[in-house]
Amino acid sequence: MMSVIKFSKTILFAGLLMLVMSGCKSGPCPDKSEYVGGQPGENTEMWCEKRTGDSPGVKDGPYKAYHTATQIKEEGEYKNGNKHGVWRNYHRNGQLSREGQYENGVKVGDWHFHADNGTKTMSGKRVDGERDGLWTAWRKDGSLKDTGEWKKGVADGVWTNYHKDGKTKEREGKRIKGKKEGKWTFWYANGTKKEEGNYKGGKRDGVWTLWAEKDKKETKRVYRKGKLLPMPKTETDTASDSDSAGAAPADSAAAK
Repeated sequence: MMSVIKFSKTILFAGLLMLVMSGCKSGPCPDKSEYVGGQPGENTEMWCEKRTGDSPGVKDGPYKAYHTATQIKEEGEYKNGNKHGVWRNYHRNGQLSREGQYENGVKVGDWHFHADNGTKTMSGKRVDGERDGLWTAWRKDGSLKDTGEWKKGVADGVWTNYHKDGKTKEREGKRIKGKKEGKWTFWYANGTKKEEGNYKGGKRDGVWTLWAEKDKKETKRVYRKGKLLPMPKTETDTASDSDSAGAAPADSAAAK
């Protein structure tokens, strides 16, 4: 009995949706556009299409793609063949995956990304299709992961990464045209300093200071174009290589 009810609901849903997506004047398809596609199903698509003479048709009006007959995968609108307005993507469990705006096929304005548990994982603005301004990333548990500044699609400005608690800084410094520049500081999870020194053209350069986590013993190291130079031993130069953060791992906001 339950299977019959579920089947009937699916048929009713499909019928109503096809009526709404139809090319009639009361539907959402613009003038001179007609509905294309079948009923909702596994990995199916439905859209409005405009034809002019013998030229190939272009998408114009509402668009929907489906994970299943009742679960939307993607939805938005086309304008003369280009994505336009707000577009949304969904995980298979129905949670919003990402949301952002297009202007004649170009990404603009605020963009937001979400994990399948509903947690926002990244957010920022796009200008002319490129990341611009401050972008923020969160872990799936909601804790702050990193923040970074962009200019015309290139990492440029202050970047800060956080430990798993989402409050304690892990590392911080500037990027110029995508490369680390100037002073960068690294911290242990307990908030005490781990390393500090300068980057030049994305490589360590000059004197770096390291601190041991337990006794805070200080060590100096010298780099030139990313290569560690030999230094004469001193009484304080006893920290092991395990005290060094080494090359900073890739930032999540920069990788996506």
